[in-house]
Amino acid sequence: MEEKLRELWADLFKVCAANVTLDDHFVRRGGDSFKAMRLVGEARQLGLAIKVADIMSSPRLSDMASKLLQASDIVVASDCIITTFELLSHVGENEARVHAATFCDLEPHRVQDVFHCTPMQEGLVAMNMADPTAYIWRCTKNLSPHLDTARFCAAFDAVVKAHPVLRTRIIDMPREGFVQVVVSEGVAWTFGHSLDDYQRTDYRLTMGLGQPLVRVALLKQATRRIFALTMHHAIYDGWSIEILFDAIARCYQGLTIVFPPRFQSFVKAIGKPDFQSQGRAAWKAHLAGNESVPFPSHINGSHHHRPDTVRVRSLRNLQWESMAITKAVVVRAALALTMCQMDNVQDIVFGTTVAGRSSIAIPGVEQMTGPTMATVPTRFTLIDDVSEDAKIATAFQTLLVVQPQRLARANEDDIFLESNHSSSLNDEHGAVSRMRYAIVIECQLNDDGLDLRASFDSNAIANAKMEMLISHYETVLHKLCDPEFQSIRLVEVEWIGERDLRKIYTWNAKVPEAVDLPVHELFSPIFQKQPHTQAICAWDGDFTYQELDTLSTRLANHLYHCIGPNPTATPIFIEKSKWVLVAMLAVMKAGFASCLLDSTLPHSRLRSIVEQISPEIMLVSAKQTEVAETLFQMELMLVGATHLSGLTLALPTIPLPAVSPDATLYVVFTSGSTGLPKGVVISHRSMSSSIVYLGPRRSISQQTRELVFSSLAFDGTWHSLHTLYQGGCICMPSETGRQDDLKGSILQLKANFSFLTPTVASTLDNEALDAIDSLVIGGEPADPEEMERIQQHTTVRFIYGPSECTPVTSLTEHPQPHPSSIGRTAGVFSWLVDPQNTNRLAGIGCVGELWLEGPLLGTGYFQDPDRSAIAYVTDPGWMLRDRSGQPGRRGRAYRQTGPPLAQSGCAGTVVS
Repeated sequence: MEEKLRELWADLFKVCAANVTLDDHFVRRGGDSFKAMRLVGEARQLGLAIKVADIMSSPRLSDMASKLLQASDIVVASDCIITTFELLSHVGENEARVHAATFCDLEPHRVQDVFHCTPMQEGLVAMNMADPTAYIWRCTKNLSPHLDTARFCAAFDAVVKAHPVLRTRIIDMPREGFVQVVVSEGVAWTFGHSLDDYQRTDYRLTMGLGQPLVRVALLKQATRRIFALTMHHAIYDGWSIEILFDAIARCYQGLTIVFPPRFQSFVKAIGKPDFQSQGRAAWKAHLAGNESVPFPSHINGSHHHRPDTVRVRSLRNLQWESMAITKAVVVRAALALTMCQMDNVQDIVFGTTVAGRSSIAIPGVEQMTGPTMATVPTRFTLIDDVSEDAKIATAFQTLLVVQPQRLARANEDDIFLESNHSSSLNDEHGAVSRMRYAIVIECQLNDDGLDLRASFDSNAIANAKMEMLISHYETVLHKLCDPEFQSIRLVEVEWIGERDLRKIYTWNAKVPEAVDLPVHELFSPIFQKQPHTQAICAWDGDFTYQELDTLSTRLANHLYHCIGPNPTATPIFIEKSKWVLVAMLAVMKAGFASCLLDSTLPHSRLRSIVEQISPEIMLVSAKQTEVAETLFQMELMLVGATHLSGLTLALPTIPLPAVSPDATLYVVFTSGSTGLPKGVVISHRSMSSSIVYLGPRRSISQQTRELVFSSLAFDGTWHSLHTLYQGGCICMPSETGRQDDLKGSILQLKANFSFLTPTVASTLDNEALDAIDSLVIGGEPADPEEMERIQQHTTVRFIYGPSECTPVTSLTEHPQPHPSSIGRTAGVFSWLVDPQNTNRLAGIGCVGELWLEGPLLGTGYFQDPDRSAIAYVTDPGWMLRDRSGQPGRRGRAYRQTGPPLAQSGCAGTVVS
């Protein structure tokens, strides 16, 4: 048995039998399920029998030989013995024959058999009824100039006679549903002289119910002779096409024509109750606990997609021979890993087109012509090894088609010169390109790689993201085939490729330089340049730049004179008014840190913040004095017209201190996970850098009038310093106007710019929006439809920035390239880090933790060094490492931990 099997292997793999050993591995030799089917057929010719399943489960030659049996020992299954019309359930032969003949417009005696369609055929026909152009494949082949055309046509007619599938039509029969009708009538030839004219006519023809599903033409155009073939995908698969063309060549050359097993035997086998019940049980167990989502995860799964864009890539130098699993499994595993990383999931499902004939024990199934393929889900769980293919239907948006490597067929060389399709990758897929999936990925396997064709719906996935998917897929596939990685657990492999690393390190090559000035010194030229320009327009009055500068300096002198150097933050407890900006500037000029308090917050929340600060003094308005006295034992300094008018500059001459850029500018408290507010510390350097780097991106000018909507408890109020730096005006509504009459506040204060959350922005009517020149949106996800309405009335920009890195770190224009895009950062670099291992980066297009590097980073958390060390990481490994021609560097990065994770886009943009 070993010697016979050795000879079969040698013939299959085109090697010398002496070079085949008992320890040889079928898969490492290049075997797969398709070659296994060929091996089964070749063994049968020698009187031997073996199953495809035995070949794949016992891939070593010595083990496989023990599975060989004499063909005489095999009992032919009853599935292979079928009489005509026996597969119908409710309609008798005569009734079926008459109904089919009437529907197909034929004489009853021309109907040879009627039997049920497979589930795949039913689906293809149903979709074709919705779109008559769908699932029709067209192929043209140039014929040899020496070809005898009459002999060629006769050879094709003989193949049609031997292969009933070419004489099959499909109808909808009462009480039976979709059935296929085999007729005796052959395929009619069309002859002509113009390929263009023929194709224009052919594209207008349909292949509906009762109509022929094959059309052929022989065209003589100048010196060329062209064979044109049109087929409906409901009667063939890629394997069948190879058999048919080989049969045409054999028949033309006078060789014995091979009559294939009848397709009815396949239909009968898959329709048996025990086959279906066993299948349901197996797949129920296989998909148990499935929590996967379709890929891409953001698209509407109920939407009917149609691929409208194609990308082609040739992947070479894949070390297939290093793998002990088939190429098809590696291809599927690579796609699953790619999707897991691009959507940050551990459990993924996508569709796979598989050859159903390899799972059915029918003698000669490898020679059967007909659509035995099935489109089924592949489930992949990252924590497991490469999972088996799932083979039942489920909701998925991505389809993978793996084509086997084509075997050379010498019989065809003297007949067909070349096809208008370069490989069987395309032969399969006039149909595939019209499948209703968001993404269809077709892979044609080769000796050292594969040819990839990605067809996708550009309304579901952007061109740029598809390019990222293909690029990352190529990287993952190469690493899976690399022997260096095959002893490493999947979760431990660094999947990012050198090409991505080069791009990322190029984007983030030079860290933006910090602006080493305290904020008030950054403003000095503005105060001097336009002293009489309005700086503050509030519900309770206005200030010019000169008045703002003078009053804040006067208050700063008084504050510093009273307490001297202050090591902790100074709370500012003033309701929204023109005095808020005076107090903010005064505290920074005195060299102190501010902490803005919102008077509308519960007293318990205010008390918790103030107790953490333990201040010596608080700046407070007269209205808030009573509450302030209950918060903490500290000195209260009144801020208002009456108090400041009583102050003079005749205080003892104590010069205001020189403020270091490292000094704390403000502390903002956000909700902590433990319930205790956590304070984020921002330095002068960080805010000055933010003002300088983001100013040009925000289109703020001297004409800008910014409505400060944000609560004083949030760092959005500090955002208004950007407008002051550009010489604009700060418009401060009252708390009542802010909450109850935002439109009235906008119109009354003549505001033309504001930073709002999407929820608040959606409350503005068209009149209010028309008054605003520019609106900045951030803080929460935006509803695309509502943003479209707003954008019709004003310019919309989207910003992002964690409190830990000043109010704003990135900005993007509308329309956004992605509903959750946060655009490109300014003043900081964005890094996407592998969420499974923060010592390595995530690939471009993959989901990762968002880390930020640059001068906008905050100092840390207020009096919380442990939490600061977790969030602000010094010298992460991927930053120190020399990669892709870029030297490593020391640095510090803020780690955006926990959801939402982010995804890198093209040219360094980020999607949250």
